[in-house]
Amino acid sequence: MSKPGEVMVGVLARVRALLQADWRGRAGERFRASTNAMSDFAKDTLEDAGLPPPELPSLAVSLVVDKIEGIAQKEKAAAIRDFTEAEEHKIEVQLKARSLESEVRKRQAEARLAQINAAKAEIELISSLRENHVVVLRDDEGNYRVIPVPEDFDFDGLYRRLFRSSTEKQIDMEKDNEAGSR
Repeated sequence: MSKPGEVMVGVLARVRALLQADWRGRAGERFRASTNAMSDFAKDTLEDAGLPPPELPSLAVSLVVDKIEGIAQKEKAAAIRDFTEAEEHKIEVQLKARSLESEVRKRQAEARLAQINAAKAEIELISSLRENHVVVLRDDEGNYRVIPVPEDFDFDGLYRRLFRSSTEKQIDMEKDNEAGSR
């Protein structure tokens, strides 16, 4: 307890749940009278000291709460915007990856088709050479000449040699592709 002449700076209260009949009884009357006296004293003291009315703090709290809620709404909107942008970027990256895979498959198919067409052209060339009994020779300068061959020329051997060199080139290209993708 405080000594005489000292100002009390706090209140200690023991609160116990009471029935409604007890609240209306002597204890309830005493409690209401005490709290009303404290409230009246506080209001008078505040007014005498020129301090703001008791409603002002609650109004200030309300304004602060509104300000904090506004800031929170702005931060939430920014977070949603950032999340949306990140998701759009992820979708864009996935679409590019899929289209890239599709483009790679398309180019691989085109390369296979080109190989088939090249083999077809080689077969047609051999057939044409066989029908006309001629062969194509390349000289040291890289110029091509078509020369006639005897009737018993081994076109099958030419075809096997051409096919073997094409196969070896294909195997070499595949090895280069595997080494490049590592």
